[in-house]
Amino acid sequence: MDNYIEEITNAGKASYETLQKMGDINASVMQKLAELQFDFAAYSIETGLEQSKLISSTTSYQDFLTAESDFAEAYSTKAMDFGKKAADIFSESQELLVKLVEKEINKVSKTAKPAKPKMTAAKTTTAKKPA
Repeated sequence: MDNYIEEITNAGKASYETLQKMGDINASVMQKLAELQFDFAAYSIETGLEQSKLISSTTSYQDFLTAESDFAEAYSTKAMDFGKKAADIFSESQELLVKLVEKEINKVSKTAKPAKPKMTAAKTTTAKKPA
């Protein structure tokens, strides 16, 4: 009985440690995403200020439309760059989590003992022949 309790205790400790490692990975991901979001917000504000300056300094409607088109192109390119960085962060975290889970599964697989087969009496049945 003591061995059983010890095994359950060890399994609980190992599970807790694994969850802590997963939590650390997730915390790192959240920090990276928050930094990325902050950078994108700062870029958006900066771009808005540049557009405001453009509106106040442009005298020609054609020049204004050309400049707005340039801003839109640059902004969409930068937004796609931020999206790619976010996808990279998620991809990296997925790889780390998969490696962690595989490592833990391998640990458990190596320490697990196969169950002893139970001996059961073979039942003999007599089949009735169809008439």
